[in-house]
Amino acid sequence: MKHPVVLRPALWPLALVAIAYHAAFVWRASFVVDGARYFCLFDDAMISMRYARHLAGGQGLVWNPGEPPVEGFSNPLWTLVMSAVHFVPLPPRLLGILVEALGSLLLVALLFAVRGLCVRLVERGAPRALPWVAMVLVGSYQPLVFWTLEGTEVGLLALWATVAAILLLDGCRLGATYALLAAGTLVRMDFAVIALALAAGVAVLDRGRAATHAATAAMTLLAALALQTAARWLYFHDPLPNTYYLKLTGYPIGARVLQGLAVLWDTIVLSRGLLVLLPALGLALAPPGARARVLVLTIPFVATCGYSVWVGGDAWEGAIATNRYLCVTVPLLLIAAAWPLAWLAQRVARGRRGEPALAAFAAVACALVIAPWRATTLIEPPAYREVNAENTARAVAAVGLVREGGSVAAAAVGAIGYYTDRRIVDLLGKSDRHVARLPMHRASKSGLHFVPGHLKWDYAWSIGELKPDVVAQLWWNPREAQPFFERDYDVVRAVVDGRSLDLGVRRGSRFTVAP
Repeated sequence: MKHPVVLRPALWPLALVAIAYHAAFVWRASFVVDGARYFCLFDDAMISMRYARHLAGGQGLVWNPGEPPVEGFSNPLWTLVMSAVHFVPLPPRLLGILVEALGSLLLVALLFAVRGLCVRLVERGAPRALPWVAMVLVGSYQPLVFWTLEGTEVGLLALWATVAAILLLDGCRLGATYALLAAGTLVRMDFAVIALALAAGVAVLDRGRAATHAATAAMTLLAALALQTAARWLYFHDPLPNTYYLKLTGYPIGARVLQGLAVLWDTIVLSRGLLVLLPALGLALAPPGARARVLVLTIPFVATCGYSVWVGGDAWEGAIATNRYLCVTVPLLLIAAAWPLAWLAQRVARGRRGEPALAAFAAVACALVIAPWRATTLIEPPAYREVNAENTARAVAAVGLVREGGSVAAAAVGAIGYYTDRRIVDLLGKSDRHVARLPMHRASKSGLHFVPGHLKWDYAWSIGELKPDVVAQLWWNPREAQPFFERDYDVVRAVVDGRSLDLGVRRGSRFTVAP
């Protein structure tokens, strides 16, 4: 029910403001290469887009058409959604904007879900401005906006977790709610961590049905995981995604966990400690009738912190203030973080009309501190825009050097693989079983450190054995590839939009074009 004293911000104008912000982000993230504008997603998302295009084209969930399927993605249901995008008659360079538009809608829906949770807390004694403050914090949290609009599944999973939290706290039918949570593992398997965390929190809150919560959560999750494992075995002939072997095998567990702890600490520091301090204050300020519910909202974030530590963090720590794993549960955490800000606005206003303005000011000020303000305000372009532009330029150069039927090798195979539409040799092994099962390269004097998914390569295999027609890009320690370049390749310099790019072209290949 609606509480009569809840401050009602103009929700639809707020949604329009959010959409305008998202549009500005999308435009700032786009770029022009060879006279054409590209709406390129994050490179991992572009890998999923390549699989999605082949699925939509009737070639199956394959990296290279005609080759045995390898599960080089971690988001099957999101990849299926991406495949629907490819039925829209737009050139590939523009299809990314449809995924970004869907991400924007997911973020707006998330704001309404956050408000729904907050209204329930107001009914239990939360400050009246809590929904407004929480919506502003969630809507302007730059890492969440970044990961969602860059084409990853983060926004979908954040919405999924928030809606599930509402249903669980409302005591809705447990079977259906836990089935919804279990279905989230079809987007990403590790969503099971969040599902279990929510189940554990609600079981403590609802002690009379604790055993029912535990049994229902366990059964639905096991059923969902068993179903997708069977499907994976039948289609990909492997019980686990190829990305599991790539990221979690071949490196000492202790060193990986230490790296995960280090980057988690960096995340807290980047937030000026507010990701911890504000929710802790929220728990302290909440009355007994609401405190347990606020605690339930913080448990999934703690669980994803543990998961992030276990896997060693993400590969882009620091460039984006919060990694993809944590961002899924950040909206729930920010509801707890909004509590002390709304409480402060209420105490300062003392019932006067200025409470909404004070709440808005507090929320905006916090948003500019908890994440880098230059990125939040889009003074700086979104991270990796220039990297995406260079990779796209390499794709344009590669298309000019290799005919259809030829192959291109690269490390950043998302944009390069999607925009070349040639057979792609994945140097880092996301879609290569051989590379994914190698030991990881270790730290060295060259500054190499633990970067999940980016520490396995074998130039002898990828270049020496597979013999791609064009090598668009190498990875760390390029000297390891030198013998194969000297034997089989000529280095060609291509200039695309003023970028001078060196590519390797295989001598005598019938698929290459003379530069």
